[in-house]
Amino acid sequence: MDIKNLAGTWECILEESDEVGRFGAASMEIEVDDSELRMRRIARGARMIDPIVCRLDGTPLCDRPAERVIPDLFTSGIYRNLAAERTVTGRSDRDGFTVCESLELSTSQGSVPAQIEYRLEPADPERLTLTLTRSTIPDDRGTVYRFRRSGVRNAWYMELGDNWEIGGDLSRHAMLISLQALANRKSPRFYLVYPKQWDFKFTPAVLDYLKTAKRFSFSQIRTPEEAVTTFRGAAKGYVVWDRAVRTSLIVAFTIAGVEDAIVVSDAEIELAERMGLRCIADLREEFDGLSDAQIYRWAYDRYWDRCSRDYIV
Repeated sequence: MDIKNLAGTWECILEESDEVGRFGAASMEIEVDDSELRMRRIARGARMIDPIVCRLDGTPLCDRPAERVIPDLFTSGIYRNLAAERTVTGRSDRDGFTVCESLELSTSQGSVPAQIEYRLEPADPERLTLTLTRSTIPDDRGTVYRFRRSGVRNAWYMELGDNWEIGGDLSRHAMLISLQALANRKSPRFYLVYPKQWDFKFTPAVLDYLKTAKRFSFSQIRTPEEAVTTFRGAAKGYVVWDRAVRTSLIVAFTIAGVEDAIVVSDAEIELAERMGLRCIADLREEFDGLSDAQIYRWAYDRYWDRCSRDYIV
């Protein structure tokens, strides 16, 4: 691994990390030259910078800690002893770089020797995982923080399912598609990956392209509730379509577009209400006995003047 790829400013992805807390490390700055790696972890909610320097050739570097507080241990009553010397070593391997800090900790019961390991592993050029393990915690499996490179465009993606039947997941997918339109009004933030059986077979490749060529850093959304929670600020309400009249879904999309709403069936009303969205239109039983032409005329008479003329589908 090229250690210089670790250099840069990194922002913690809170939703993908273990509990950061008020004083956990929310960002990290790494500098790398020909002989040393310098890491500064900047704590969330406090003007606290935790600097560590190590040599790249593996030889120990002895100094005294500059920061008494360890961000991740702030509430545990454990501190670095600033009067005691510490030793910092670094080692590189194929997958990452490990910094080992051997030091003396001050506790309410006195001083104890300890080791803290900082394991840095890049997932790709724009994402980095930091795993902390401590000798003071028996069988410590590590605290994991995930970072994205500062300046990278942050976005989210979600995988759609195979069932597009009215009695299946169509209403769920329709809600997500309408939510995507609102989330992406001002900037690209929400990407949907269609299943392999769908005609849009290019969506996985485009996702990879956005990551590598356009410097997007994607977090995965796994449930409709998580999607609505993430982007509910973009929606002003919801429109209910009638699952007994498939054409009502097309009309619901039109209304949602001009009213900044998401489309839902009766199955998603509870979720929309729980997210604080109000009902803008309810099309259930509105089109009973009408032909498609009559339904479209109904929509034309009420919404055509508010529709954009820039594009046609």
